[in-house]
Amino acid sequence: MAPQINSDPHALTPVGNVAHIKESNAANILGLVGTLGFLAVVVVAMRLYVRVRILKFVGTDDFLITASMVFGVGMFVCFVGETYNGLGRHYDTITLPEQERYL
Repeated sequence: MAPQINSDPHALTPVGNVAHIKESNAANILGLVGTLGFLAVVVVAMRLYVRVRILKFVGTDDFLITASMVFGVGMFVCFVGETYNGLGRHYDTITLPEQERYL
């Protein structure tokens, strides 16, 4: 039996197959973004170590890359927050209040 999709945009609860409603890729998304973000933090940390300890010269580019890394970590925090509002789930299974917060 095919899942029933709730066509009412004002519905508060999703309608359909339980497996379809519970299906989520949030763990995969957070795992991928978290792994690549961690690698980026390691690379930036190694670069800053070389620039500060070995070369003893810190330039504008180092401040910019550090600021970018801070924003990247902030983006990951936002991804984690979005998982509570529907990130990784089928859009038709997200309740209206979750959709409003997600968007």
